[in-house]
Amino acid sequence: MIGKKCSVSALQQYCAKKNISAPIYEWIDADDGTFICKIKVMDVEHDGHGQSQKDAKHSAASNAIRKLRAHNLYIDEVPKIEQNQASTGDIIKVLRNYCLQNFRSMPIFEIIEETNAENVREFTANCNLGSIRTSAKSKNKKESWQMAAFAMLAMIQEMDALSGALKTTFRDVYKVQNMSLRIIMNLKNDSNQRISNEILDELLNYNTNVQVPIAISEYSTIKLEYYFHAIIMFAETLTQVQYSLSTTLATSKMQGSSLKYLIVYYSNKRWIERQFEMNKIFQYFFDSYIVDVDIITHVSNYSFLYTYHPYNRRFCAHTKPILIEKFKELPKKLSYTYMYPSKTYNFYQCPIKVILYHIPPFMNLTWIKNNTADSINGYDGMILRHLADLMNFTVKMLIERKANMTLGGAICLPKPSELTTSSRPYFMLNYVIVLKNRDKFSSLQQFMKPFKISTWLLFAFMFVLKILIQHLFQSTLNGLNRSFLNLFIALWFGVVFFLRAAYEGFLFEIMHNSPNTPLPQTINAIIKQNYTLLTDVNTAHILDYLPNLERITQIVSTAPNQVFNQFDISDGNVGLLGALPIVTFYMSQRKENITSYALVRENVFTGMHCVYYPRYTFLQPKIDPLLTRLRLHGFIAKYTQIFNFKNAPLRTDKLSRRPTRRLGTALHMDFLDVIFRIIIVLEVAAILIFLLEYLSLHVNILRRIFSRIV
Repeated sequence: MIGKKCSVSALQQYCAKKNISAPIYEWIDADDGTFICKIKVMDVEHDGHGQSQKDAKHSAASNAIRKLRAHNLYIDEVPKIEQNQASTGDIIKVLRNYCLQNFRSMPIFEIIEETNAENVREFTANCNLGSIRTSAKSKNKKESWQMAAFAMLAMIQEMDALSGALKTTFRDVYKVQNMSLRIIMNLKNDSNQRISNEILDELLNYNTNVQVPIAISEYSTIKLEYYFHAIIMFAETLTQVQYSLSTTLATSKMQGSSLKYLIVYYSNKRWIERQFEMNKIFQYFFDSYIVDVDIITHVSNYSFLYTYHPYNRRFCAHTKPILIEKFKELPKKLSYTYMYPSKTYNFYQCPIKVILYHIPPFMNLTWIKNNTADSINGYDGMILRHLADLMNFTVKMLIERKANMTLGGAICLPKPSELTTSSRPYFMLNYVIVLKNRDKFSSLQQFMKPFKISTWLLFAFMFVLKILIQHLFQSTLNGLNRSFLNLFIALWFGVVFFLRAAYEGFLFEIMHNSPNTPLPQTINAIIKQNYTLLTDVNTAHILDYLPNLERITQIVSTAPNQVFNQFDISDGNVGLLGALPIVTFYMSQRKENITSYALVRENVFTGMHCVYYPRYTFLQPKIDPLLTRLRLHGFIAKYTQIFNFKNAPLRTDKLSRRPTRRLGTALHMDFLDVIFRIIIVLEVAAILIFLLEYLSLHVNILRRIFSRIV
């Protein structure tokens, strides 16, 4: 309650603080010898009675204050003083006692006498306490002192209440959770600035014992910006909060989805205006996808701690301030879960805005009006529906881009992560190149097989060599031992027989199982053979990391099915670049012609699938553990069955090893290889023996060696 003798100064201080015109007092003499004082302040008028003009004035001021509170139930800004502070003459004493009890220095008063334009003396009293100063004007010197002392008492009580609440938060929340802090002060009012500086000094002194890592925004370097776990903002308006938050979120490296915010809010507005302002502050944080926000404010010896719960049984995207606690004395204990409770474990069937891309088989959308949840299918669609069941939300697909998350064939890449926040990877996939099988071997190519041109040249050389030997050494050959000559002729016929058998067997094989011409097996071979690759917009994101392929790749369309259609009608050295699940999906529609395609043996790129969120969103800390749980429990592996990897074409390195039909007399390629090696060995042995016998006709030593061998 407001005491009779201090009502005038309390009301005067309130009007000065709110920039309201000072109260107007008028005295009327009553018939019974008492005095009546009429007061008019704001839109309130009231009378006061007393045995003297002074008593009537204080009575009128007290009645006006009560009427103000009666008409404005939440006008907490009207100052309150305890019963032991009722007397105006006691305000200075109360202030000094308060300073002694709280280990503060004594206030220092100074008075300045002035004369206004009407030649009326006015007194300006200044009360100094440390770096804080309050002033008050009055026609009465003593009253100006009391008003300045009253203003100082209210200010340091507010300061002590806020610093005490922050100290408790340091001790019970930030210290227990090993959280580092950043403090941002963005104030324009000098009085609030001085209060904040005093609070900050007390916090830093207190922190020498608590030892919570703190950085003040004016002195912290950008290098440290992303190491904070909580941010304390001192602000007076929504604009100041917006500026402080925008500078915080501008740090690209800071992962702010787990950041906790505490706003120390100074406001001299009426209760309803203050509530509306806090509602806009919470709305701004919610639009920035941040829910772990508290606001602490101090009004009339009480501190109020507010937060907001965006999702509940009655409302969705609800940002109305919710009072956590109203305390006059310092809270004995605050807990982390008390200040920052989980707000997104249950969405109560509220819609979540999701950007979905129609990319089968990852996301298959069928647009069913007013039934969007049932229209989402595919691999990522099943994951999204599973998450919706676990978190109890519904899905709202949007045309606009502002959404809670993006899902459907999204690859985890560094560049998108600079602008958004990505989830933990939940699926690994390979990117491959699809080629068309080439034509069968021509008749000439089949005739030249199984030997290369160099092999045929070797046989031709040996044939020519044989003729030359017959003509040049005919006389010598006639002198050779007849048994050795027969052996040589037998070897020669054996070679001819095995060679002819192998060659005819090979021709028989390839006529029944004619192979295709070989395809490139590596990326380098693709580039050297001047291939052109076709791809879609989503797959093209990986080309930023594959400059060699980027030069030979054309982006055909945003839809993979159009890329496949273009690939089918293209001729020449043309390939298709895409994710393996997408390739198998569209190959399942081409089962009759699946042998007409082949996958390059070397994978192009190995990527991971992610969910993309706006930066610092409140969804990431909730969805990431659920994705991990789905992967560990086998749900994601189960969903991959939709890809039907068995429909993938053969790799280019397996085309030459394709199982052949077993035809009675057809020879296997491995057997042909053995026969060829035997032929070479026999030919070499025959030539060596022939050279030994020939040289023995001219060298006596070799003649004796050869005769012993024979």
